[in-house]
Amino acid sequence: MGLGDELRAQRARSAERYGPAGMAVIEGALAELRAAGTGGVRRVGDPAPGFTLPSARGGAISLGDVLGRGAAVLAFYRGGW
Repeated sequence: MGLGDELRAQRARSAERYGPAGMAVIEGALAELRAAGTGGVRRVGDPAPGFTLPSARGGAISLGDVLGRGAAVLAFYRGGW
């Protein structure tokens, strides 16, 4: 099974699980991400866009600050919260 087939199967499972109302919420969130320019796929070696996030110790930290000290590793966690 190719990636396209896997993605279509996952979408069908999601539609079955969440129903039309849930899928409308998901599609709305995806549209917002695309409109903000964050819905694209990054490849290995592509630069990440600049961002600032709350730090674990309070305050904020930007990707630029981290890169000023060396390499950065980005980890993405998917959760139900």
